[in-house]
Amino acid sequence: MPRHTIPLNGRTTRHPKFTQDEVEALLQKGFRFAIYHPAGDEFRLSLPLQTIEDRTHGTLTIEQG
Repeated sequence: MPRHTIPLNGRTTRHPKFTQDEVEALLQKGFRFAIYHPAGDEFRLSLPLQTIEDRTHGTLTIEQG
């Protein structure tokens, strides 16, 4: 199960927006995308996935099953 942690930076856990660097890191870890449009800066991870918001540390951890 791929797992990756990113800075929260005001993002929501429902559909976080990713930077291009974050998308590349997610791809390298084996994450799958339902929407992948680099030119339009539009990315959405495939289900199933779980997000864990850690407000104490300001991070968002994403796990994809």
